[in-house]
Amino acid sequence: MWVHDHGVYLMSSGVPRLEDPNRPGSSLVVYARGWNPDTDGHRRDPDLGGDDFGEHLHLTDQPTPLITTLRTAAAAGYPWLHLTVRPDTHEVRVTRIRRQP
Repeated sequence: MWVHDHGVYLMSSGVPRLEDPNRPGSSLVVYARGWNPDTDGHRRDPDLGGDDFGEHLHLTDQPTPLITTLRTAAAAGYPWLHLTVRPDTHEVRVTRIRRQP
């Protein structure tokens, strides 16, 4: 899931959940670059709106399941996931290098 509440991050909605070893009882999250409120401060962006949300990134949709793309990319040395969001759509891609601000 792509989540916006206390920061912006990705979180698994799988069962069993991936538990955060540093926060027992909480799910493990991976913050978007620049959006971790503990290290980056509180940010606002008008494109995200004022409300919290959770958007599912469907891993098994056809014709090419996202989970297959992610696994293949990781095995080939593409460790970075880039989620580009536009008002009417989003794009998910993987890269070898971290994109700079």
